[in-house]
Amino acid sequence: MSSSTDTSQTSIDTRPRDMVATLILVPDENGDLHDQEGHLRNAAGQRLDDQRM
Repeated sequence: MSSSTDTSQTSIDTRPRDMVATLILVPDENGDLHDQEGHLRNAAGQRLDDQRM
């Protein structure tokens, strides 16, 4: 039986990656969703009270 030694090098990927964050939405008495900081959000988690035109 022959043995072989793996001489390959390990590379480290330093490219930035997308982050995942948990967003907790809480409905108010009107059914509107708010994050933990009180910002109004839609069902997709998009912040609604900071729309600039």
